[in-house]
Amino acid sequence: MIAPHPPKVAIIVATAVLSGAENRATKIYTALRERDYPAELWINPALRTSLARAYPEAAGQALDRHLPDKSTRWLRPFQRSRALWSALEHSGLPARLGSPALERQLAERDIDLVHIFLDTQIAHVRDVPTLFELTSPDIADIMGTRPGPWRRSHTAYHAVSAGVARRFSNLAPDVPLIEAPGPFFQPRQSTLPAGGKSDTIIFAHRFIRRKNALLFAEAASRFVQLRPGWSVRILGVGELDAEIRDAVVGMEDRIEVGFDPNLPDALASSRIFVSLIEPDNYPSQSVMEAMAAGNALLLSDTGDSAERFMQGNGMLTGLDVDQVLETLLALTADDQALKAMGEQSRALAQQRFNADHYLDHLIEVYKQVASRRASP
Repeated sequence: MIAPHPPKVAIIVATAVLSGAENRATKIYTALRERDYPAELWINPALRTSLARAYPEAAGQALDRHLPDKSTRWLRPFQRSRALWSALEHSGLPARLGSPALERQLAERDIDLVHIFLDTQIAHVRDVPTLFELTSPDIADIMGTRPGPWRRSHTAYHAVSAGVARRFSNLAPDVPLIEAPGPFFQPRQSTLPAGGKSDTIIFAHRFIRRKNALLFAEAASRFVQLRPGWSVRILGVGELDAEIRDAVVGMEDRIEVGFDPNLPDALASSRIFVSLIEPDNYPSQSVMEAMAAGNALLLSDTGDSAERFMQGNGMLTGLDVDQVLETLLALTADDQALKAMGEQSRALAQQRFNADHYLDHLIEVYKQVASRRASP
């Protein structure tokens, strides 16, 4: 008996900035292709340049996702009135209209299933099942509060963690939800510095409120005055960029604020990685990259951070400037202890983050979801 072919999947990444979820989607695509699984990567064209720097092979294979079709543009005037648009969304009409341009592209490529990352505008896709990836609490909130017809237009939802699954299911108990069994992680290639690691601390997240980059910048500006041999890199982009730069004025020779497209090499050189995400640091791709590169961790004591990431490889902190500063000073007080924490991080990353187990789960999910249909 001939085994059925696995469903061909299009992994769609909607955003223009290469951050944690975009990295994860690209790594999943690459790992699936390494297994000879029939997968394609469809991206926002504006993402291509940064994707090519970090993942040249994947960027060369990626397809541009078509822009929205003219047939749905007549809906835009309704969006100018909150009341009209709310009534229209609750009627289910936008979801029932489908996504004609996307549907044509899917048909041309013989796609059996769509795995959506960060595209909250795709509604019902006729004839092709959709798996919507809940990559963060923010995305869970957005999708969980959409009108019922829009939520139900996706065949199923896949939550990146237990915390995100709980958050979404509380908002949207009426839709199929699948929880990932653990994180997906494959470390990117990095170049080890010839002189070994330097006394550098890295914070690398989007500059949005719940990731607390500004709080860290305020603590870092005080830290470098007390630890003159250390430097700090605050890496990211986002709405708080100007405020973060203001917080470190006068310290620019010791504190860098900017974006580094080659985070793996940066982490290979640093000794401490800081993550202060609310409501949870787990399952941050940046934290896992930092662990694999041998960084000790300074994490906010939020969500599942302690259980999932910590075991003798760093310290937890509360979310105020004084506590972050005190914990940084404690981490850097004993050089040998700090070195041992970094080595423990590397060992934990190898033990805990099993990409093969995750891929087995995802391929089974693809098979299940491809056999269903969402109801608009």
